[in-house]
Amino acid sequence: FMVYAGYQYITQGEQGKTAAKGTLFSALTGMGILLFSFVILRFINPDLVEIKPIQAPIFKDVNLPKCEDIGFSGNCVISQGANAGQVYSAGAGPKGKACSLMTGNCSPQNLQAAGCSPELARGMSILCSVESSNDPSIYSRSDICEGPGGKRSITLSNNPALPPNVRGKTIPMSASWGLFQFNLTFHKVGGNDCPSAFQGTFTGSNKSCNVVKQDLYEKCIIAATTVQSHLQYACQLAGRNSYRDWTCSAWKCGLQSNGSNCASRFGIKQIVPYKNPLLGG
Repeated sequence: FMVYAGYQYITQGEQGKTAAKGTLFSALTGMGILLFSFVILRFINPDLVEIKPIQAPIFKDVNLPKCEDIGFSGNCVISQGANAGQVYSAGAGPKGKACSLMTGNCSPQNLQAAGCSPELARGMSILCSVESSNDPSIYSRSDICEGPGGKRSITLSNNPALPPNVRGKTIPMSASWGLFQFNLTFHKVGGNDCPSAFQGTFTGSNKSCNVVKQDLYEKCIIAATTVQSHLQYACQLAGRNSYRDWTCSAWKCGLQSNGSNCASRFGIKQIVPYKNPLLGG
């Protein structure tokens, strides 16, 4: 504006000089306001007038919620157990993607020590990536019992043996727990008669079941989330029935050929064609 005012003053005669003086005065007034504003803002907070380079926001793990608070339903940080501090992504294990060999809890070595044959140990390790993402304290958010009056939740006690993510909290009345998601309405885990804790049995077509013995239910949760006993029971089941107790997950990972109804009935997609090359043939 100051340059324009100078141009007016030189080229437009007496009338232009008057207009130029007005433009120049307005420009100087604006500069004065800007300078005064700068001084005031700098006095209030120097950061307000500091020029910084523009960059995309940076998100760190500390910005993510705890998995235990949101139920492992998306990107979150595991705060408890062997996988503490790792970022969990739904459908993939903290130490590997879905349908891959796990390390840690569900490693082939641990499964062999629990009684699985070498080949079965590798298959079960892969299966674990889909069932629980290698987290022993996880519970199913789809296998939820529906009790009388539509009851779908239960408040657990403060028993210190319960996993920290559920201890003393109101959670969905889940039927399936642990690394291999044992259905407690059907399986007797850790020597406990877990089915007796329920009225009714949870299946894919029947969700009508209710916890009637909470003390026993909590004992079964503790047994199902204890890694060593859980792995031993999983190897026993797999040794007797192969992957029959995990049909859709096994089919999804190419561990068995039958399971086409898993796609039509449950919308599950096969990730690895049968037979999984990780099993060596």
